[in-house]
Amino acid sequence: MPIRWNVPQHDAALDRLDAALTAHRGAVLLGPDGVGKSTLARLAAERRANRDADTLTRWVTGTPTERAVPFGAFSHLIDVADIGKPAALLRAARASLVGAGREDNLLLVVDDAHQLDILSATLVYQLALAGAARMVVSARAEAAPEVIAALWTDGLLERIDIAPPRGTTTAAQ
Repeated sequence: MPIRWNVPQHDAALDRLDAALTAHRGAVLLGPDGVGKSTLARLAAERRANRDADTLTRWVTGTPTERAVPFGAFSHLIDVADIGKPAALLRAARASLVGAGREDNLLLVVDDAHQLDILSATLVYQLALAGAARMVVSARAEAAPEVIAALWTDGLLERIDIAPPRGTTTAAQ
């Protein structure tokens, strides 16, 4: 039985996230560590899958270790040969992940996007730009690379800020 973490309730944010996945292509959840961004992403993915049984949910998590490896966070999802040039690598990665005709059913959840390597972050941006998948992306706004920040500054995904509950503090990062 999975463990359910006790996290702050963010019903309004979850409703906004659901609406962004329905009316648009998704959203970026921004806030400090420990405010429940990952849990909100999981809950939104579960709701989407429950509403649409054809939803294909894929998870990617940025980590400091995989940040040094091109497409490190996507390594379990994509098949990319040693093509060499970054543009060719990105095209191959996108084709491997999305495939033909799955755009309407694919939900890509990218957790800790501020920890992605530059090619993975660029792939996320290109998928959002092309509307190739519905997306939920979580990150710390102040630590996000420019290409991840462009998801909300370019208006590709809705920005949803998640604040800690009143009366709590977060660890300095």
